[in-house]
Amino acid sequence: MNVPSKKLILGLLGISLGMVLIIAACGVEAGSSQPAPNLAINQPTITITVSKTTNPSPVPNSSKTPAPSPTSSPGTVTEYSSGALWLRLFTPQDDQVFTTAQIMVDGQAPAETVIGVNDQIFIVGSDQSFSIPVILDEGPNVIEIIASDVYGNEIDLVLTIVYDPQGES
Repeated sequence: MNVPSKKLILGLLGISLGMVLIIAACGVEAGSSQPAPNLAINQPTITITVSKTTNPSPVPNSSKTPAPSPTSSPGTVTEYSSGALWLRLFTPQDDQVFTTAQIMVDGQAPAETVIGVNDQIFIVGSDQSFSIPVILDEGPNVIEIIASDVYGNEIDLVLTIVYDPQGES
């Protein structure tokens, strides 16, 4: 028996959300027999390379997205892209050590992006920011972050972070 993957489910959720937004933008009510007006959609063409910076300013365009390198420096921003989809991750960073059991996955992405963090799903609002709480187990923790948009673009990150309550690592 084939079980749909988390990526497939998030992708379908993103596409469904996009269809709902398009229908809502047309002003057509459910059950209406009116034809929908013509709707032009302008797809953004943003390309962002992966970079580490202490200032979350845009980075030069590139057609290739290199794999991110780990960091645990405070104030670091890691940027990812896939097609027109982009994601800025403020916290956590790969291999970062935390002394508290609850952290926030904080970042930015285009409005209406579907963000999945482990088993939680979040839709980015018009302010283009997200903050999702995650409870950590003592020791290493794997955090999977999946971002998807209505155009089928997807960013899939797997981070390993450490919870050390004594702060000795």
